[in-house]
Amino acid sequence: MATMKNQFAFLPLLVFYIIVVVVFYSDKMVGDDIRHLIYATNLTKGYYTDALNPEIGNGPGYPLVMVPLVLMRAPYIMYHLLNALFLYFAVSYFFKTMSLYVS
Repeated sequence: MATMKNQFAFLPLLVFYIIVVVVFYSDKMVGDDIRHLIYATNLTKGYYTDALNPEIGNGPGYPLVMVPLVLMRAPYIMYHLLNALFLYFAVSYFFKTMSLYVS
């Protein structure tokens, strides 16, 4: 069973990822970031995709999480720092899941 000590074992990964984001940050959105930002912006206007051109490249989960940042007009670095949190939680969750099955 995962102990409280193990729960914070991946905090160095979070710190490292935050450092990488801050050091190598670029204010240009590239790749999937652009599409997610467009969908999140659309959600703030009351729709997900254009009804005349319904191109759906991914589900609404991540754009829904981004909506508060879009509404606050947060700088793009905040989106990358949000990804750092998601990475930390994903690795922690994977570890906890594996600890149920592997000794």
